[in-house]
Amino acid sequence: MLPTPETSLLIFTQQGGPRLDYIILVLFGKQAAVTESEQLFTQFGGARIQYLTEKKFDKVLHVQPQGLVFESDIHPIAIECTKWEGYHIFFSGTGDIPFDIFSAAFYLVSRYEEYLPFTPDSYGRFPHTASLAYREGFLSIPLVQHWVQQLKHLLSITLPPSITDEPECLPTYDADILFQYKHQSIFHNLRAMFAHLLHGRLTALSEQIQVIGGSRPDPYFTWQSIWKLLKDAGKQGTCFFSANEKQQGNDRQLSIHLAAVQSIIQECSRRGKVGWHPSLQSSVNFSEMQKELGLLQHGLLQSITDVRFHYLRFRLPESYRWLLDLGINREHSMGYGSANGFRASYADPFLWFDLENNTVTSLLILPFCYMDTAAIYHQHWAPDEAMAYLKHLQKNTRGVVLQLSLVFHPHCLATPGWKKVHDEVVSGTVLLT
Repeated sequence: MLPTPETSLLIFTQQGGPRLDYIILVLFGKQAAVTESEQLFTQFGGARIQYLTEKKFDKVLHVQPQGLVFESDIHPIAIECTKWEGYHIFFSGTGDIPFDIFSAAFYLVSRYEEYLPFTPDSYGRFPHTASLAYREGFLSIPLVQHWVQQLKHLLSITLPPSITDEPECLPTYDADILFQYKHQSIFHNLRAMFAHLLHGRLTALSEQIQVIGGSRPDPYFTWQSIWKLLKDAGKQGTCFFSANEKQQGNDRQLSIHLAAVQSIIQECSRRGKVGWHPSLQSSVNFSEMQKELGLLQHGLLQSITDVRFHYLRFRLPESYRWLLDLGINREHSMGYGSANGFRASYADPFLWFDLENNTVTSLLILPFCYMDTAAIYHQHWAPDEAMAYLKHLQKNTRGVVLQLSLVFHPHCLATPGWKKVHDEVVSGTVLLT
């Protein structure tokens, strides 16, 4: 990462490497560069950081390395958090800022902890409870970007891209259950009828009968409302669809071959963007993933670039390598299904670093920070609690991040309270007040 005419920040080190180059690129983009040339560094007219064990230059910000970005292996690390400017920090040092911001940021953004041994949850995933962010209580903020903001203040610099006062809220949709009654099997509908009778839900039973009879729309078909809202708000949603050929276990989407399913996918493609939602079964089987992706692309007559795993079931590095092998270059699973927050402690898109191969890849990670099903089924929030959390996100990322990616499930919007949260967030009528 040698300096160019657009370089605004130069970092001097006596030992470079791919990890340091990568995290500098994530934090500062192409406006920052790394050099091992003392002559270049002393002659540089912009902002400077000396990344050295001992301070060498007067009146130049000193950050003391703690070693992680100079290594090439993966090993357990004992981490102890303290505070700086009100924010958690670790990898403490004796520089002008009291920690190695580059190693700490690399640890979080690269998802270093997910390469270490852990006890998976019931779906085989890295659980949020095993993360440093959850254990130390900073899961709800993009901590790395707050560190960068503090560092920029110390350097008295403003690096592009410029960050507006309000982050842009980007809605995405996981189409897990397209219909509650319509197009479902006879067994499914008989079981639902029995449950309504058993629990005395006569209104729901009447609704089901009307839906099956064709006199009433299916309650889970909320797409018309979604499409209208996105158009009115001037936003383009990304809608993720599975391409499984049959319902199986937690893969509850109807067959990709069903005309009604194809119709919704085609309309979403016309109005916005369609992404792939690998089924729970295929996410651990490369040949099945390959088959599903082919079915979805064949139905759309176009290539797919975006993916979010169903149930967020992926493992590093295997799952991401499979995506690259399949030609996928935009990945949207970087979040937790059981708790809302910032899995990588970072809100904006960043390239994936393959830690085992110690190299940056072309796979762009687009993290999300809110998922309605996590709020409903795992955190057991009421709609007003979810709205309060989203307001908290907006307030605590103002001027710090460019965007907040949010995940909604169309079938959840059949409930008025959760539809209200979605509508007010997407339209911006609440968060901007």
